[in-house]
Amino acid sequence: MEEEHMKFNRLFSGMALAGVMTLSASAFAAMTPTSDFKVVGYFPSWQGSTDAVQYDKLTHINYAFLLPNADGTLKPLEGSHTLKALVQKAHAQNVKVGIAIGGWNGGMIVPLRHWPVTLSHGPPLSLT
Repeated sequence: MEEEHMKFNRLFSGMALAGVMTLSASAFAAMTPTSDFKVVGYFPSWQGSTDAVQYDKLTHINYAFLLPNADGTLKPLEGSHTLKALVQKAHAQNVKVGIAIGGWNGGMIVPLRHWPVTLSHGPPLSLT
């Protein structure tokens, strides 16, 4: 009797799991992004491989981080080859790439009065 009860529990659990998975898959499939829907990922400059990014799941990638100087200018980008590879691979999949400025450990607070002049008169920030 107990063996039949265990078989029933396994069968019922399996059916319940299959039902939940089916409902989850249906709900996920119904979430087709509209043209104005954005899926943004972050790519950390200090680790990771551009080959590991699931570009087909994203519309935008923010490369983290470009660090500011105290005067509002930006420090030279270390490892620009990684950013260039990211941009090339992302654009091949119609994914836009931006750069996050400031960082949790290297981002100093820069007065906003420096930004309009620096960004409008400084070198272009885009590699695209």
